[in-house]
Amino acid sequence: MTGKQNAPEIRFEGFTDPWEQRKLGEMADRYKELVPTPRNGYVRMGVRSHAKGTFLTEVEPGQQIEEQELSKVKADNLVVNIVFAWEHAVAITSVDDAKALVSHRFPQFSFHDDMEPGFFRYAILDEAFRWHLWLASPSGAGRNKTLNVGTMLEYEFSVPKKAEQAKIAAFFDRLDDLITLHQREPPHTMKEGKNANRYQWRIAFLRLLLAMD
Repeated sequence: MTGKQNAPEIRFEGFTDPWEQRKLGEMADRYKELVPTPRNGYVRMGVRSHAKGTFLTEVEPGQQIEEQELSKVKADNLVVNIVFAWEHAVAITSVDDAKALVSHRFPQFSFHDDMEPGFFRYAILDEAFRWHLWLASPSGAGRNKTLNVGTMLEYEFSVPKKAEQAKIAAFFDRLDDLITLHQREPPHTMKEGKNANRYQWRIAFLRLLLAMD
C-alpha cells in the first residue's frame, strides 16, 4: 500500500477510490442452515490446509457423523475448519459445494451485498491472515488447536469498492484458467515453470498486485 493513500501501487485503469480497512466481522455474517443428519447417505465437505480449497466426499448410509444436525453449504461463503485454522484451513465455497453438508467444525460466513466473494478467494491467501488464524487458535492436544472464531472476525482486510473487487477476482480467475490449461499440456511441450504449484502462483501475483512485502 502507498503511504499517501490506502490503495495498492498497481491498480486497474479507472479505479481511484481509496481502499478501506474492514474487519471480517463487518463484512460477513454467520450462516447456518441446519437439517437433520441424513441416515441414508450424504455428501460431506472438507477444507484443505494451506488455503488450498474444499473437497467433497460421499458418506455411506450408516457411516454418518454422530451429530443430530448438520448445516447445508451455501456457495460463495467463507468457511473455516476450526480445528486446523492454524494451518490455514480456510476457503470460499463453490457452487458444487452447495450440495454438501458440514458439521459445527466448519462454520460458514456469508458476505454482505457490497462485497465480492470471489475477491476473498484470493485475499484469504494473505500471509498476515494465516498468521492471525494461527494466533487465534490456542494450543491443544497434538495438531488440534481450536480456533477462536470471534478473534478471527477481528482481522482487518484492505478492501476496495465492490466493482474493483470483481475486477481483481476476474483477473485471478483468468490466471487460474491459464494455469489449468498449461497443466493439461503434454509433458514434452511444457516449458520450465508451467507446472508450478497453483497456490504459489496465486501468492506471487497477489503480492504483485497489492504490493505486499
